[in-house]
Amino acid sequence: MPRSQRAAEDAASATCTMRHRRPLPVTISLGLAAVVLSCRGYDTIPAQEADWNLIQPELAGMSSAELWRCAGPPLREETSPSGVSAIIYRYADLKNFCQVTLVLERGKVRDFSADHSAPEFFWLVDGSNYCGRIFKGCIR
Repeated sequence: MPRSQRAAEDAASATCTMRHRRPLPVTISLGLAAVVLSCRGYDTIPAQEADWNLIQPELAGMSSAELWRCAGPPLREETSPSGVSAIIYRYADLKNFCQVTLVLERGKVRDFSADHSAPEFFWLVDGSNYCGRIFKGCIR
């Protein structure tokens, strides 16, 4: 084989090898960036759980107008034939959620119940941070 042909083949194989080596650091960098970006926001979970714990005692006696002002419009409102009404707030993403049902009597919260779950994230105890997201604006 002539020397110039061998040199050309060696150069082609070196270029090919370099082409395969170059993307590895880029791939690792992109992977690390994806991990960092996917973990954003998890530092707020304890604060949102604390918000839920703070607002629970304040809910009883709160007017529906005040709830609309601080938590926004509810998912839906229901009224029974006896005149008792309920407003339902829900915050969800994927399978994680919080749904709070507030029973109103004469326009004020008489009682409430909350159903929450976070099955997709093993480090969340119960998903109550989603309840904190609903009522964040209500904390005084």
